[in-house]
Order: sequence, then structure tokens, then C-alpha cells
Amino acid sequence: MYEESIIDYNYAINLDADNWMFYSNRGISFQFLSLFKKSISDFDKAIDIKGLDESILLNRGVSKYMIKDTTAALADWEVSMGIGNEDAKNYYNAVKAKM
Repeated sequence: MYEESIIDYNYAINLDADNWMFYSNRGISFQFLSLFKKSISDFDKAIDIKGLDESILLNRGVSKYMIKDTTAALADWEVSMGIGNEDAKNYYNAVKAKM
């Protein structure tokens, strides 16, 4: 299922490389396949196009955490919290409690 969505988003990106949502959604698909470095790259591109976005930052933080880049994950969640994402606060607090 996620492999097919990546193919579809690749096609969409070829048609409209400036659509941040295509990169964000493909990043989520990469996440589900545990391809975290690829997901981070797509989330970076989505942020480059759209600017800071609470959901993209939350998801990028998850991917960074999964590759054991805890400091970067916490930084993403902190910014996401600052622009209104309550879910990011939960991730942030859960990880900080483990430290």
C-alpha cells in the first residue's frame, strides 16, 4: 500500500515539484516503511516550500527520533509546540521523561 502511494507521489511531484503536500505525504509513506532518512528529506523539502508547519515538524521529529537523533527530534517538537501542536507536546514530554 505505501509503496504504491510513493509511486503516485513521485508521479505527482514530477507534475508539480512545488507542492509541499506531495512531499509531506510521501514522507509519511516513507515513515510507514521505516525509511526514515528518506522521510526526513521529504519533510525538509516540504518545509522549504511551505515554511514551518506544525504537522510536518511533528512528523519529521518522529523520523529523527527513530534514527536516534533525539536532540533534533526534541527541537522539531519544541518548534511544533510553539506554533500550536498539542501532539508534539506529548511526544516531547514522553521523550524528555526517558532522559
